[in-house]
Amino acid sequence: MAVALLLSSFTLMANDNPRVDQKVENAFKKEFAGAEYVHWEKLNDAFQATFNFMGQRLIAYFSEDGDLLSTTRFIYSNQLPYKVVRELQEKYSSAEVNPSVLEAVYDSETVYFITVKDGHKEYLLKANSSGSISVANKKRLN
Repeated sequence: MAVALLLSSFTLMANDNPRVDQKVENAFKKEFAGAEYVHWEKLNDAFQATFNFMGQRLIAYFSEDGDLLSTTRFIYSNQLPYKVVRELQEKYSSAEVNPSVLEAVYDSETVYFITVKDGHKEYLLKANSSGSISVANKKRLN
């Protein structure tokens, strides 16, 4: 479900400035005490909080019951785990790697969504911290 939250077009159905249930608000404050500039959106059956925390911009997704579903943040490609970098170099050595990478944590697993351009093709890659890379999406560029 968390991947669906990350990759779907929920923002088209987003309700800005929704009324946030107290359970969700309490869970957020417990998990991210000291967070600043919090903005909430309602996405179907989940709440999305975008905020600053410890010098970083984060997005957290909570169920309506207050369970933390996932967190995301952008990192630089040079911050990827070594195994992911090595696998990128082996499989996509001629490709241009976008320096901005989405890091997502859900179900106690960290995954990275990396965009690479290779000739007239663009790939959205999904990598885990052990270096396994799969193609999540690809498109032809004009």
